[in-house]
Amino acid sequence: MTKRTTKEFPIAKYLQGAELLSYDELGVYVRLLEYMWISQGKIPNNDEKIAHFLRLKIKKWQNYKKVLESFFIFTKINMFHPIMQAEHEKLARKAKQNALNAKKRWNSEPKNIQDKAPQNMSSDETKNIRTA
Repeated sequence: MTKRTTKEFPIAKYLQGAELLSYDELGVYVRLLEYMWISQGKIPNNDEKIAHFLRLKIKKWQNYKKVLESFFIFTKINMFHPIMQAEHEKLARKAKQNALNAKKRWNSEPKNIQDKAPQNMSSDETKNIRTA
C-alpha cells in the first residue's frame, strides 16, 4: 500500500447538488465526506459503525441515509462518493509516481565529471576537474 498523501479537503466540490438539503442533512453529509476523506475515500457500509461515527441512533441514521443515498454509491461492503473516489485514486497515482521519481533520483549512479571531459584534454588537465 502506498503512503497516504495529505491534501486539504476541497469541500466546495462536493456541495454541488446539496442546496436542497436541510441543515441537519447537510451536516450529516459533510461529516460523512470528512470520514471518507480520512478513510482513503470509502467507509464500511455498516449502519452501526456509521451511526456511531455520526453520534446518531441507528434509526435516525437510516432516515438520513434515505435522503443522502443519491450522493453516494453503496456496495455490500463499502460506501463511497464517486468524486472523492476518483480524487483519492489520482492522489495515489501521483504519490506512487513521486516515490518512483525520488527513488530514481537518489539511487542513480553518481556522475563522474571526468568522463565527460573533452577528449583533447591532457590527463593533467582532467585531474584538475572537481567531481561532485
